[in-house]
Amino acid sequence: MTLAPAAFVLLSVLATSAGSPRDVGSLASLVLRDQQGRPDSLRAHRGHVVLVTVVHVKRLRKVRGWEEAIHERLGDRVQYLRIADVPRKPAVSYEDVATKLRDRVPDEVSVLIDLEQRWATSLGLDTDQPNLLVFDRAGRLVSSYRGRPDELLVTYVARDLEELLAKP
Repeated sequence: MTLAPAAFVLLSVLATSAGSPRDVGSLASLVLRDQQGRPDSLRAHRGHVVLVTVVHVKRLRKVRGWEEAIHERLGDRVQYLRIADVPRKPAVSYEDVATKLRDRVPDEVSVLIDLEQRWATSLGLDTDQPNLLVFDRAGRLVSSYRGRPDELLVTYVARDLEELLAKP
């Protein structure tokens, strides 16, 4: 049996979409530094709806389309955390990654550098494609999605964010 592309995407969405909100444990307080050396963590955004994107450092360009699509629907009401998953081989330093990001990413766009792959490992993420993690105001993971920003997937992510934004 061959699935049509839309059916395949729908199955992927249903397999990874909303469930019961869950605590992500120590990940919430994990402080990472961005390419400018500024520290940040999920806990620092408590009280806000947050979209965390975790992706392989070499696939960061795929995040821009997601953020543009979400911003078009929701404006500035969502806070973003971008996490660059850095492979352990070949070994690189924080400064190696930060230097490349400073050259390629606008100064106002913060990308947290996860040299130890703690986000991806803790949540079992394949970072070859962007992983979008939707967090409520209490810092609980509400839903997760993986893939490129096609219309159907953007609709699901935006819907989850809109529902959380509507809650006090």
